Amino acid sequence: MLLMPVLLAQAFSACTFVDQTIDDSSENSPLGIVDSVAVGLGVSFEKGHTGQTRMSANATQTNGTFRGISDFFLIPYATEGVIGPNDVPLKKNIELGRYISETRLINNNNAAFYKPVYVPRKTASFLIFGHAPAGADPFTYGSLSGFEDIENHTKPSDITFSLNPIYNQTEIPAVAQELADYLTSIASIRYELPEGYYGDIFYRVLRHPVYVWSNPDSYEHEGLADAFSLLSNDDRVMGGSSQNVSCLLTALYNRLYQVATSDPTAVSYYDSSNAPTPVGTVYPYRELAKAIRTAINNSDFVQLSGYGSDVTVSLKTPRNQYPTSLKLPDGAAAIQWNADAQRFQVVLQTKASAKVLSASRICYPPLLCYYGNSRIKTSDTDSEQEHYVSSNSWSQILDEYQNSSAVVNSKTQSIAVKDAINYGVAQLRVCIKSPLILHDRGNMHEISVTGTNFPLTALIVGPQYDVAYNFDPLASSDEHTVYDPRIIDEENKTIYLLPYNVATAYANTLVLPTRKDEVVYLILEFENRSGVDFVGANGIILNGSKFYMTAKLDPTKATGYNADDNTMNRVFSQDGYTEVTCVVSDLKGAWNVVPDTRDPQLEIGVSMEMKWTHSTTTNVLLD
Repeated sequence: MLLMPVLLAQAFSACTFVDQTIDDSSENSPLGIVDSVAVGLGVSFEKGHTGQTRMSANATQTNGTFRGISDFFLIPYATEGVIGPNDVPLKKNIELGRYISETRLINNNNAAFYKPVYVPRKTASFLIFGHAPAGADPFTYGSLSGFEDIENHTKPSDITFSLNPIYNQTEIPAVAQELADYLTSIASIRYELPEGYYGDIFYRVLRHPVYVWSNPDSYEHEGLADAFSLLSNDDRVMGGSSQNVSCLLTALYNRLYQVATSDPTAVSYYDSSNAPTPVGTVYPYRELAKAIRTAINNSDFVQLSGYGSDVTVSLKTPRNQYPTSLKLPDGAAAIQWNADAQRFQVVLQTKASAKVLSASRICYPPLLCYYGNSRIKTSDTDSEQEHYVSSNSWSQILDEYQNSSAVVNSKTQSIAVKDAINYGVAQLRVCIKSPLILHDRGNMHEISVTGTNFPLTALIVGPQYDVAYNFDPLASSDEHTVYDPRIIDEENKTIYLLPYNVATAYANTLVLPTRKDEVVYLILEFENRSGVDFVGANGIILNGSKFYMTAKLDPTKATGYNADDNTMNRVFSQDGYTEVTCVVSDLKGAWNVVPDTRDPQLEIGVSMEMKWTHSTTTNVLLD
């Protein structure tokens, strides 16, 4: 067991009424199983290795702390072998969810024992499902659909599990449109000069000049043109989150301070073409910059703090938490300047050209799930219970069941599941390395990594698919993406990018198994606290905003691993873990939105080495 290494196995020890047949009307058979025997049930969780987990060490059990099981089902079959998708179960499921708590385990063998449990005669094997308690926060403990339908299945192929989407609305959120309209009002600023004759003594024309900020051809000022280029991201898709908009407006407001207060450019105008003396003088660039700053300082939307060229522009409630109020990553909110329409538009991620991850594909991480498909061992004696309270190991307990690959009959007094129950999910473990100095696109900036200026704030992983009863991905499933913003180390501290190629602590999350030979993309979400606006793959990454680095995990490039046909050539395997070391060599591949990994022109700049046995060790170069 390699994921959150805790092994699960089960054993049954019969009560004194093993020959009694229990019918539907019997008060002694709460499950209503016809033709059953009452037995004791023992469950063992073998202690595994300690290790760091996502959110907390307890959440995914990597520290060996058993969290308990809810919705714990044993489904009996007469199948004398591996249970297949079309096999028919015997009678009703055996539901043990209410029995196993986090404090119920016995020391030494790490087991729990229950008596009586009612098992149908002719039982030869079990399908087993369970999950750790879900908790109130699905980001912390995961979320998965499908357990609620296990009770009603008629064959294993009826059982499927799916990730739960975070946001499934198709309409543009009202706050997103409000922010886009607010930015449009700023981009639309113009300054109209007084009507008069403009030019020198040799050539003057009656004019009423208008300087339109969004049209640099209407004026000649590099600083104002560069500021609009920043606002519009040169007409490319850009972050539309509250945090990104606040950072953008802060940068613009401060960048225009000098122009608005001291630009020396003056323009004179006359009352006739041959008048010797001007009737007025204006400072158009200064006035245009002042008007832009006034439009930014809209008290309905923002509040300002600070002075001069060191002002912070903050959005007011309720517009200051989008899209985190929807539980989505910052980079899922996107806008784009439409030069033809002269307005900002909210980017609909359903468009193939959007190049932004669709919000409808973003899901919570899965629950910590258990799965088993096993034959049973039986014993004709009633002496196994005493072994559960002794110092025996679990393997020693299993040795007490002398009948291998057996079937429950009237002489059976105790039974045990032969094979250990595995985790149905997989675990991703990510650490990151970086040199001391990072350059952005075009080598416009040289940024030092300090150990506190680039915190890792989320992991985004996809594609993910619905899975079958055996947690194998379904061929007919839509694509999903896991988003995990609960990224902390084993001491519940923030993980920061470190200089000098020192590896960070592991950031972990749970994922579903992936298809054979299929590429998986890992997107790392960082926050830019460097104090510098730098240039990434699709434009400016503003100081204080989130940005995204993408890694490509290709299982076909792996070498030297020792896996069976079911786990080979998968990035994530059921009951396994994958370790990825990301090397951030520069910031040229940084995105200010969550990129759509299906975009064939996606820039990721990744080199990779893979080595694993049942688990995966991956080295990824991000540039």
